[in-house]
Amino acid sequence: MAISFPGSATLSGSAESAAPDSPLGTLIASAASPQEPTDQRSAIAYTQRFVQVKQQGTFQVSHEYRVPEELRSLRVRLPPAATVTDKSGFSHAGNGTYEWTGARTAVSLTYRMPANRSHDDGDLRVASGEYAYVDAGEWAIVEQPRPDHHWTWDDQPVGLERSVRVAGEGAAGQRMVYFGPYREYTRKAHGQQFRLIVPEATALSVDRGALLDSLAAASDTLRVGDRDDEVFVVAAPTEGVEWQLRGLQRGPADFWVQADEPLATPENVWLHEYVHTRQGYRLAPDLEWTREGTAVYYAALLSLEQGLVSGDAIRARLDSCADGEFGASTLSSPDTWAPGADYCLGALVASDLDRRLRLASDGERSLQTVLRRLNAREQPAAAATFVALLGSVGDGSVAAAGSLYTMTTERPSPSPSPFRGPGS
Repeated sequence: MAISFPGSATLSGSAESAAPDSPLGTLIASAASPQEPTDQRSAIAYTQRFVQVKQQGTFQVSHEYRVPEELRSLRVRLPPAATVTDKSGFSHAGNGTYEWTGARTAVSLTYRMPANRSHDDGDLRVASGEYAYVDAGEWAIVEQPRPDHHWTWDDQPVGLERSVRVAGEGAAGQRMVYFGPYREYTRKAHGQQFRLIVPEATALSVDRGALLDSLAAASDTLRVGDRDDEVFVVAAPTEGVEWQLRGLQRGPADFWVQADEPLATPENVWLHEYVHTRQGYRLAPDLEWTREGTAVYYAALLSLEQGLVSGDAIRARLDSCADGEFGASTLSSPDTWAPGADYCLGALVASDLDRRLRLASDGERSLQTVLRRLNAREQPAAAATFVALLGSVGDGSVAAAGSLYTMTTERPSPSPSPFRGPGS
């Protein structure tokens, strides 16, 4: 059986952390950008400005810093692929690291980054094509680089604040940048603002109003914890580009989806990527399957609840994942996965566990309850954590099923009747 699922991945940004007092009486902190604004009274404020340059395949990034009086030292480590073209108020310290000279004005770094990139993080099990990010000349979709900042201060604590700008035509979220002419459509719903970027080089295959309606409805229906204030969505042009993925999500809430992707399908990539924006939890390797498995499942379930697809279509898609292609795959052991196992087999198991949780709680709780508790955790969750949550949200039989279907090669039995969504 040929498997084609929405390819996507997430990276969680590093949080600022402060170390104990140093021998010099100076406090130390570090952060990997992007960094959320801080509510501290004093902060290093830097603007990350993105420029599409004439040399196709590269783009320019500049950091313009405002430094507070309390700042004692600052080191910036750029990504290995960065090529510095200009600096002011910094000296090169080697290994891609630049040290602040103590200057209080005109503090900046300018460098170039490769635009064309494939997705090679190792967690993608199904891929075709070449690009996850690309500069097509007329337009480009690129990933924002994540420089590391390390700094010390005297007396009053110093934080780090970042803002983003695009020079010329373009738009940016927190992790992605689109260069080129475009139209932007917005929708506010349930505390979120959806920004839909449609490049002039393409046309959506779906009605943009229907797409925004679908995302807004999913924002309400998916109750797994806090929602990001802004969701940045790019409809990626397809003409002349061999995309490696059907969609890609990065950071808290940025994603692109190929512009010709439909809504009325069990494999709804638009909703799949949106589900990823609601996965704020950190996972141990033995629970990593839930990243894609629950995204596939909820994209299908939300599509059903919105009347975009039939129950028969959903059930047939999930039941196809029970065949022998994944016979040797154990969800809690990623090194055993056949290509697409976390997507397909993960969705099948998620569906079964959701049904069991609803039955065990008379419809009061569901798999969303488990995911909400995972999102509330500060520490990474492992397979044992997941099984324990299944037991507390459901009962011992649900926990036993979760252990069986995720830690062995046993599979849920295909449903003899059409999938009917919540309460079935």
